[in-house]
Amino acid sequence: MKKELRFLPEYNNFGIEKIDLATGGRMIELSDECFKELGLKRPPKDAPKVAFLMGQDGIYHTIGKPYAYALTLAGLNIVCVGYANCEEQMKGCHALLLPGGSFTSPSQYYVEGDPAAEGEPKTSFRAEAYRRCFHMATAMNIPVLGICAGMQIIAAELGCRMSSNLKDFLGDEVAHKTTAHEAHEIDIIPGTLLYELVKAKKLTVNSRHTEGIVETNNLVVINALAPDGCPEAIEVAEEGANILGVQWHPEDYVMKGDKKHFAIYRWLAQKARETQAFNRAAEEMAVAFT
Repeated sequence: MKKELRFLPEYNNFGIEKIDLATGGRMIELSDECFKELGLKRPPKDAPKVAFLMGQDGIYHTIGKPYAYALTLAGLNIVCVGYANCEEQMKGCHALLLPGGSFTSPSQYYVEGDPAAEGEPKTSFRAEAYRRCFHMATAMNIPVLGICAGMQIIAAELGCRMSSNLKDFLGDEVAHKTTAHEAHEIDIIPGTLLYELVKAKKLTVNSRHTEGIVETNNLVVINALAPDGCPEAIEVAEEGANILGVQWHPEDYVMKGDKKHFAIYRWLAQKARETQAFNRAAEEMAVAFT
């Protein structure tokens, strides 16, 4: 049974009441009303599907309008994923987007204090869904894009650690928590995936986070740094992993026509198409040998 999101003008995004997720089917998609609001056509039914782990606004599970715009513009069909049974909802998808958001993450992610001394690590239902979706995506071998908190979850699940308050940890050289559309520049490291995508050594980004990665390891490759040294983009080091995380919100720039930031979403769409083609070829081969 298919469920459709509707436009929520009070939040300027798209959503569905949480109760509907508990009582309805697993397929949650944007309605025709949503595409009209975006000013974009619905992608063809056979276009690749991207699983989007929804956010929360009041009584709704939501997808922000900029996310929907960037993913649709890139030619992807969006499958909106709720927190319960999220692995089941991801089946048949060709990519995963883990968006930004504010929620409680596992205490062992952080450098502050000794998690072992705090008893059982505490986390939120939403953070647990992020973790499960990420590991489901790696099991499915599909590309992953993590935005802001999504990037942090990816890094922490790979053994990197965060600070819960960057201002205390790194000082106030950079305003990481701001509503400014252009918060600061980042330095992009040549030879990395992000550099290959945006073809630039510097990029101006927005910044909406108090937490951030402060310790990395050899499982990830830092792609970009803020002026205070905070990692602003990472990729997974394993060859062919196709997992990218960025600390800012490129979709906001995409809505304003920025091509460099759109290159990040084009990458996700291209990798989703490659995954879809590979899966089809594998299915055809399996049929041929039965």
